[in-house]
Amino acid sequence: MCYRTRQSVVAVSWTTEPAAVLTHPEMERGWRFRQAALPHLNALYTMASYLTRDTAEAEYAVQECFVRGLRGFDWYSGDGMKPWLLRILRDFCKAELTPRGKALVPPVSDRNEGPAGSPDLVPSSAAQVTPLRRCGARRVRRLIAELPEEFRELIVLRDIIQLSYRDITKVLGVSTDTLLSRLAAARSEVRARLRIGEQAAP
Repeated sequence: MCYRTRQSVVAVSWTTEPAAVLTHPEMERGWRFRQAALPHLNALYTMASYLTRDTAEAEYAVQECFVRGLRGFDWYSGDGMKPWLLRILRDFCKAELTPRGKALVPPVSDRNEGPAGSPDLVPSSAAQVTPLRRCGARRVRRLIAELPEEFRELIVLRDIIQLSYRDITKVLGVSTDTLLSRLAAARSEVRARLRIGEQAAP
């Protein structure tokens, strides 16, 4: 089932078992997962929206991420809930959604950008995001959506969601050196595309 608003994603099933047969430990586990996971809902939706470039698919991906996170919560090491969930989300999008052709859909448009006024879609940190900070929200969405997938996810994780380098290495499963090299290339691509856009502007 796909939901139409980001708030609706909160209404995912916290367990795959009927409530009538839940034991007290299972209910407590679901409550603990909900308390740990919900603060990261916006970051998950932002990542999903850029990976899928489709509102309904992004909401579905976040829902599935929460369901899978709950199922695996007993094996969660406690070393960062946010990167753990983002890794689950990324793996799901690549395994389940990309083969269905979502990587080939056109970039996000004005009418398919997710909930209006979402603060996660525009970088707010002054750390190394100067090129993007000059752009409006819609231009940022379009520019990032047009990047190669490898660059797109890096820019979103670091400059939009503002994840630490350490956490990004957990999400992507790469070394710090590899991360820094790819991020430098991604930002260089962003700057190049910004220059092209400025030159083409009247």
